[in-house]
Amino acid sequence: MEGRFIASLLLVLMCEGALVSPTGGLKKSSLVQGLGDVRTKANQCPSEQDIFPCVCIYDSTNDLMDLDCSGVVDEEQLSQVFMANFPSTNFHAFTIYNNTGLTILHAGVFQDVSFQEFHIQFSVLEEIKEDALTPSYTTVTTLALTNNQIFSFPFSQIESFQVLQELNLASNNFHFLQIMKSDTLNTLGLAHNPLSSVTGDIFQGLTAVQIIDLSSTLAAEVFPGVYDSLSTLRQLLFTHNHFSFMPVGSFNLTTGAKQVLLDFTVNNIDTVQVDAFTGLAPGSTINLTDNFLTGLEEAVWRPLLEQDIILILGGNPLGCGCGIAWLVRDETLLDNTRDAMCADGILITDLNPSIFDLCP
Repeated sequence: MEGRFIASLLLVLMCEGALVSPTGGLKKSSLVQGLGDVRTKANQCPSEQDIFPCVCIYDSTNDLMDLDCSGVVDEEQLSQVFMANFPSTNFHAFTIYNNTGLTILHAGVFQDVSFQEFHIQFSVLEEIKEDALTPSYTTVTTLALTNNQIFSFPFSQIESFQVLQELNLASNNFHFLQIMKSDTLNTLGLAHNPLSSVTGDIFQGLTAVQIIDLSSTLAAEVFPGVYDSLSTLRQLLFTHNHFSFMPVGSFNLTTGAKQVLLDFTVNNIDTVQVDAFTGLAPGSTINLTDNFLTGLEEAVWRPLLEQDIILILGGNPLGCGCGIAWLVRDETLLDNTRDAMCADGILITDLNPSIFDLCP
């Protein structure tokens, strides 16, 4: 039917002279060219029957193909899908949402089909085997694998992904991490995993990483040296953990002139040693909102405030005796604190310095 329509259209255009070139030959009109393009691109998707229950979605506006396999019942069915004839093996996104059958991505499951993005979320996936994602080594930029039950991932192969920028493994079941290496990875999401602690040189090979999210990982102890060599770092997020003690050298960063956010919102921090935070550029922020700091020792905090580090201190039961006189008396340093409040609810920025006249 489609062939008859195009033939009829060509005949009409020829009769009207629309396909006659200045030299008397036939030329292809823009309308016919457009029809040909649509036909060709539509045929890039595999046969619907061959890839069922997966669905190939073609975005003609952006000239992209996505493959949604949310309906697969198990590993065998997914493997069968990729045995089909794929006119094009270059896809934009592979998606699985709310799937209750697929628990493992086996090596070679995608055959030679590559993707720029993987979105597997709110499902029951547990394991991603080594070489499962091999066809996408040169194409994938985003691995969004959140809200699953993943406990096994080929961390050692991250460096094989040549253009990977985001790896988000939040809300899974990782208890341990392996050493990671990448010259392209920008964002690493590990929040809401039962990691408890991160030690050693896990992140030292991430030479381009800017954001690491370790929020809600049950972390209770800081191990000095873990983040020291991450010169590209811009955000380290540790919200909703169980930190209580910040020892010397906890964060000896080497980010040069680049500002960094260290976020410890909602922890149990009550003690910070001198030089727990060093190497921060002026304008960097340490967010200690909703912790258990009762004092602001001058030896700990003055060096940071003098370097124009911003301290966010709301929700801490601070004592407002002579221990904070050094800060209230110095308006410049006080300007670098945010939301600091006495245990009785008075902001320390509202305190009259004169009430500390009798303090040493």
